[in-house]
Amino acid sequence: MILKSKAVNIKVYPNPVTKENVMIKPGNNDINGDTWKFIKDIPMVKRNIEAGIFVVGGGQAQKAEAAPNKKGPVNSLQDMSEKEAIATVEGTFDIKTLDGWKSSDLSRKIKSAITAQIKAIKK
Repeated sequence: MILKSKAVNIKVYPNPVTKENVMIKPGNNDINGDTWKFIKDIPMVKRNIEAGIFVVGGGQAQKAEAAPNKKGPVNSLQDMSEKEAIATVEGTFDIKTLDGWKSSDLSRKIKSAITAQIKAIKK
């Protein structure tokens, strides 16, 4: 699940299953589906979604619902058009997330955007 955070700071929430904290950083975050099942019901997460601070689907979910060939929310870069995926990559600032996406089955242009974003972050 891609979750965009418009917050200016890192938000940390407990995951009762793994006993590890889930960090939601500014920009786009790739949240594991099992983890999302638990944190989406945390009152503060709900408030942040309602307030527009967190955007489920990275802001692309509404477009996907309007598109006749796509069903449901955007859960990954593969659910997006190439242009939307590149925009999502450019709005992601967590190297671990970007590295994870590099191993996904994506187009060469998207993988190139991921590599460029990692290089820009490391500068």
